[in-house]
Amino acid sequence: MVRMSKMVEYAILILTRLSKLEDKKRMSAREISEIHNLPFPTVSKIMKQLAKENVVTSTQGSKGGYAVTKNTDDITLKMLIECLDGSSNIVTCMSDRGDCSYITNCSARGSMEFIDSEVGKIFDRITLKELLIKSDNNID
Repeated sequence: MVRMSKMVEYAILILTRLSKLEDKKRMSAREISEIHNLPFPTVSKIMKQLAKENVVTSTQGSKGGYAVTKNTDDITLKMLIECLDGSSNIVTCMSDRGDCSYITNCSARGSMEFIDSEVGKIFDRITLKELLIKSDNNID
C-alpha cells in the first residue's frame, strides 16, 4: 500500500495554513505547532527542510516567522515528498538505495520502472494550489 509519510502530511497542513495568511504575515514554528497540535520539534524540522528548499522563508525577530516563498502552483506533492522524505519513488528498487537483492536478475524491472514513473507523474501534477482549493471545499 502506498502511504504518505506523516512529515509530508504535516507539511501540507502547515503550507495550507501559511498560504492563507494575508500578505507579509508570518507564523512561527511555535504558533504552527500550537494551532495544529503538532509536536514542536517535528514542526521545526519540517520548516527547516522547507526553508532549505526555498519553499518557505524564515525571518528572525519579533515579527519573524515563516511564509510561503513560491507560488502555490509551483509547489508540487513530488517536491514536498522529495524535500522531506528524500525520494518520491514508491518502488523500493527505484529509490536511490536500490534495496533489492534481485535487481540484476529481475524479470519485473521494466514493470516496476513504469509504475514508479507513472506515480511520480501524478505526484508532480498535484500542486499546493489544488490542495488549497480542495481544502476550501471542505470548510463549512
